[in-house]
Amino acid sequence: MDDNLNTFMGFLESVYSECHTHLLEQGTKRDQVIAFYIVLLSFAVTSGTVLRSTIHAHSLLVIYVGLFVIGVICNLVLADLRSWHRQYLDSIRIINWAFAHRSEFTDTLKLKATLESMTEYKGKQTTLWPWSTTDNMVFTAFAILTTVPVIFGLAGISSLAVGVRVAIYIAVLSVDMAFVFRYLNFKVEQGLGYKTWILSFDYYSPDTVDVFANRYMEIKVHDDIPTVYQKTGGVVTLPTQDGHVVLIRIQRADGHEHWELPRGYMEGSDADHVAAARRELREELNVRDGDVVGAEDLGALSSDSGLIVGDIHVVTVEIGPDWRAELQSDEGIVAVRLVESAEMDRMVRDNVIVDALTIGALGKSRSRR
Repeated sequence: MDDNLNTFMGFLESVYSECHTHLLEQGTKRDQVIAFYIVLLSFAVTSGTVLRSTIHAHSLLVIYVGLFVIGVICNLVLADLRSWHRQYLDSIRIINWAFAHRSEFTDTLKLKATLESMTEYKGKQTTLWPWSTTDNMVFTAFAILTTVPVIFGLAGISSLAVGVRVAIYIAVLSVDMAFVFRYLNFKVEQGLGYKTWILSFDYYSPDTVDVFANRYMEIKVHDDIPTVYQKTGGVVTLPTQDGHVVLIRIQRADGHEHWELPRGYMEGSDADHVAAARRELREELNVRDGDVVGAEDLGALSSDSGLIVGDIHVVTVEIGPDWRAELQSDEGIVAVRLVESAEMDRMVRDNVIVDALTIGALGKSRSRR
């Protein structure tokens, strides 16, 4: 392991330590918020008799409403803390992976790019439900606790029948739970997109030169060796219909038109590589969701392991018999063709198909038979 890689691993150790410290702090802050509200609520409950005898009923109702609002605000604060908690946990998980696989890397930039790809494509945030995890159940219990003032407030309105009070409380509880969990999911999802020191692992050796960067990739030169680091995942889609492979003819950067499989980069809206493949087919060939019979992720494929560090997967998509190709001219596609297996072999042998990703995807698919 070279000095730069040793330095980077030391950097990761410091990030790990910071994340661990912040995790403890988040737990302490969460406990403080919960304790604050419990003390406030306990005071109101234990002093209820005195309050009812000294202030007007309407004033007492205002106090209970205020307690409920404070409780909702506390729930929102807990959601914010939960978002950061998730980021720290993700960072610790990724750094643990780095230490477990450190012997597999000899280049700092390749390790950094691998870690960045893990942060970019962990998949879409799974919806957090009240009962799904221990943390969610704690959050749920506190959300229910914050509605206790509503019960006391309704109890003080003697003009309402018991059934009406119960109905109002259930309605308030339902709206409160829906609101705070929607906010919790929003904050956690938002937090996963933050580019902070926690998840960026922003370290480069001093002799690394930035050459180019856009939303999909960056090119760096290290020791006079250029490397392309893919910022987003990619897919090579192998669409089939009735045993025939769907090929497109497309204009590429070399000025020539090539027969190849549809492919593209993942976008932020894609839950995984399969979702990205389906979106690419919809954009390039107008394959609607109803046209898709099945799809499978066959795993990773590298177009040039010596030059490109990326996260490209091969995804097979079976299209139903009712689909008819519709060219999307804005994608640069000039033709579509359905090809049998034997014809595909001839096209590869005769250099009609020369795209490495297409040939690799075909090989990967055939190895599964």
